[in-house]
Amino acid sequence: MTLRLTHLGLLLALSTVLTGIAGVTATYIVAKHEFRKLLDDDLETQSQLLSEMLESGTRDLPPDELGKVLDEVFDADDEDTLWVNVYNRQTGELVSNLDHDMPIPDDDDDSLKLEFDDYTWEGTQREGKQFLVQILRREDHLKNMREDVFEDIATPVLVAAGINLALLGLFLAMVLRPVSRLSRQLETRSSDSLVALSVKTPTHEVAVLRDTINRLINNVNDVLSRERQFANDVAHELRTPLTTLKLELASAEPDTAALKFEVNRLTQLVSQMLTLARVEQGHMRQSFEAVDLQALCTQELNELSSSLEAAGMKAVSVLTPQTVSGDKVLLAVLLRNLLLNALHHAQSGTEIIVRLEREENRVRLSVADNGPGIDSARRAALNAGYHRMDSRSSGHGLGLAICRKIAEVHGASLTLKAREDGNQGLLVQVSFPT
Repeated sequence: MTLRLTHLGLLLALSTVLTGIAGVTATYIVAKHEFRKLLDDDLETQSQLLSEMLESGTRDLPPDELGKVLDEVFDADDEDTLWVNVYNRQTGELVSNLDHDMPIPDDDDDSLKLEFDDYTWEGTQREGKQFLVQILRREDHLKNMREDVFEDIATPVLVAAGINLALLGLFLAMVLRPVSRLSRQLETRSSDSLVALSVKTPTHEVAVLRDTINRLINNVNDVLSRERQFANDVAHELRTPLTTLKLELASAEPDTAALKFEVNRLTQLVSQMLTLARVEQGHMRQSFEAVDLQALCTQELNELSSSLEAAGMKAVSVLTPQTVSGDKVLLAVLLRNLLLNALHHAQSGTEIIVRLEREENRVRLSVADNGPGIDSARRAALNAGYHRMDSRSSGHGLGLAICRKIAEVHGASLTLKAREDGNQGLLVQVSFPT
């Protein structure tokens, strides 16, 4: 079972309301009990004081005078008035601040509950040797006081709960709503629709999440674009040799040399694709060791010297002793492909310059030629990895892609530039970390 963030927000709002109601209810129950106890204690105290005063004889007043005192102290016209009765057991006389003729009660219980003047009265009585004192309060007055207490308790709690709900609503609007919109937009994304997310939010964390997802989408889009371009490159590379093989095999007298040439071309292409697959899987990283780039460059130049000579090209090397951490086989493939690219795409009479040097904390390998070069727009496209080099004769367009992947595996960067000395030609630089 899964819940949306908006559902969790509503649950949080509901829990806030229920918690506020439970808090008010619990507080009211406790306050009601304590308030009632306080009022009962007050009645008991007043009845005890009045009873002790009358029993002590210090205020031996006639009934008329005592009635006036009770009327003054306990105003009958006051809405919160108390009902006070004083019975003289010796004479049977009754003095009260309210006009009635109820007889002396037979009940000896200290707690009282009487009906008078269409109201229910609750209170207490204190019995002495001569006098019986009763003090009662109307039940509806007590109810009104309890309602006032409840209002005083509930109002600040409900106001605070309202403020909390408003803040929670603002939180939902600022955080959960943008996150929900992000979720809905992500559900619509696919490999065919990798459009950046467009969600406005004032919340820093949500903005960071949106920007991070957009960067991931852009990276995935770039990878898919490169993979599609790679598939196009492979199709282009396979089409020419396969077409040649098909035509030759369909003829009455196939050209054995042409068949052998195309088979070798396909073999080299498959070998390059396997190398690229191994690089993509990252298996080569486990075999990294210190590699002498100067010796590797000398070895590759010697192996390609006959091919360069046959093409009417000259190789010049400017090498300094440099060592990097990497895989020797992959680095050899990298250097060989750079040299083959120059060999296959340049004209006879081209001079290829291989340079190996250190610059600050980087080791730089450069392969330059004085051929026709590549215009700046094409170089930018090649550096972005979306375009291929045109193949000619036995060359193929996967070499540069493989070189770039090998450089990435080694933490290096590969860049195509115009020659820095101002001469015509192309400069390919690979910069290794040390």
